[in-house]
Amino acid sequence: MMETALPRSSSRPRPSSRPTTPLRPHSRSSIREAHGYGTNISNAVYTQPAINALEPQFAELADSMADLEANFMHLQLMHESLTRFSESFASFLYGLNMNAFCVDFPEAPIADSFRRAKQAEAQKEAEAEEVRRAVDAEATFMTTDTSFVENPPSTISSKPTSKSSIPSRGATRGSATRGSTRGRYTTRGTNRARPSALPRGRGVRNNANKRACAKQGVRGLYNLGQTCYLNVILQTLLHDPILNAYFLGNGHQSHDCSVPDCVGCAVAEAFADFNSSDKAEGFAALNLLLASWRASPTLAGYHQQDAHEYYQFLVDKLHASTEGHVDDHDQGCPCFFHQTFYGKLKSSVMCDNCGNITKTEDPMLDLSLDVQVQAKKRAMGGGVGPSVTPTLNGCLESFTSPERLMAGVYNCSECGGTPQKATKRLRIKKLPAILCMQLKRFEHTSAVSEKVEGRVDFPLSINMLPYTTHRHREDLDKSKFIYDLSSAVVHKGKLDAGHYYVYCKQGDQWVLFNDDQVTAATEAEVLNADAYLLFYNLRLFTASLQ
Repeated sequence: MMETALPRSSSRPRPSSRPTTPLRPHSRSSIREAHGYGTNISNAVYTQPAINALEPQFAELADSMADLEANFMHLQLMHESLTRFSESFASFLYGLNMNAFCVDFPEAPIADSFRRAKQAEAQKEAEAEEVRRAVDAEATFMTTDTSFVENPPSTISSKPTSKSSIPSRGATRGSATRGSTRGRYTTRGTNRARPSALPRGRGVRNNANKRACAKQGVRGLYNLGQTCYLNVILQTLLHDPILNAYFLGNGHQSHDCSVPDCVGCAVAEAFADFNSSDKAEGFAALNLLLASWRASPTLAGYHQQDAHEYYQFLVDKLHASTEGHVDDHDQGCPCFFHQTFYGKLKSSVMCDNCGNITKTEDPMLDLSLDVQVQAKKRAMGGGVGPSVTPTLNGCLESFTSPERLMAGVYNCSECGGTPQKATKRLRIKKLPAILCMQLKRFEHTSAVSEKVEGRVDFPLSINMLPYTTHRHREDLDKSKFIYDLSSAVVHKGKLDAGHYYVYCKQGDQWVLFNDDQVTAATEAEVLNADAYLLFYNLRLFTASLQ
């Protein structure tokens, strides 16, 4: 009996192995091996439908589509990550370009600073409007009086003898500098007799102590990006009666000035803006900032700066912007700023070997006083412990006390120019109308530089006669040596980073200026402050402006 042959499957025979998707390994065996399609099946009397043969292929296709979808999801996540990176990198490049642009073209500071200033301005607008309605409007009284004070403090001028080489002050007392701390302000020379350049007259007297604005002269300065160092110095100048008499009188004439990027014009504009009777809100000293940037590349950019160095820079530029000024401070200068801010130091060095005394004189813009040296001296003498609070008078005593110079520092001309041990002493020969004293709150060692923290006691009024070359004269009017505190600058933070604010005296009231934040202060708060810079005014001049 012949065997009956089974009918063949209608589906196309498939190879035992076929290509797989590259996204995942093949997990199924051959369809032929799995289901026996196209082969003999014992005891089978029927053929499976052809559609069933496609089911495994559809299953395989579904798996491949799922894998493809997962891969597309991964690609989408990668694309989003690349997009975020691109945005961050673009912001980084924009910041670099903006910083470079601000340094090269400081006419356009970062707009964020002005946006913050406008927001603060808007917040204070309501309060300012109430104050304007409540307080009488007072017009600024301008004057063209150019007369001068006839009786400035008398000084005794003596010609120095220069027989020996005098060691620089920077080479003594460790790394501390006695006297002015910048070379350009410590050149030696003699003084010339001159009339005082301080204006007087009824109009100037009114300007010296007038209310600066409708809000009793209390206006803050917006921080334009780490510019607190500029704000504290400018506030000090704005609240000084001597400078008010000058700038609100016939002082710097901006319309006649031909000096490019003139700092004097920028300061005059700040005085005019500050003293506007119809304004009570804070303001931004943008033009002064830009003029400072253009005048000094080291100031350009939004970096932290030292307030003392900026004070020296600003006074020097104000002096340079005055018509008829003399560039060489050794020769003396009759201009207002030189006569107001500059004094004179006298140095005497006595050789231990021959007793020869060498005297020299140096222009003095400020007094830089060692805080830590004065504290150590007090700790070593008279059983006074190191925890005793140092005083401003003690710092001045240390500044004017004799100083031992070891051999190699001083060469005596009378001893054949050989190195000799000597004794050096500094005295103030001529005092300025505005006296700035820096409390040097930094100590440098071979390993590290640190800030000297702690309070230094300073008085509201001080007699400077004991620290001058005239201390033994009985015929002098001692009132010519009395100074009254006008401002105290405070630094909070570390040696290389921090923030400045300033206490200024407005009439009989002390005011704390912390950028655009302004609050009333008491004498006790001022005297308890950890001052960095102290500004004193000669009482004789301020009294003549009343």
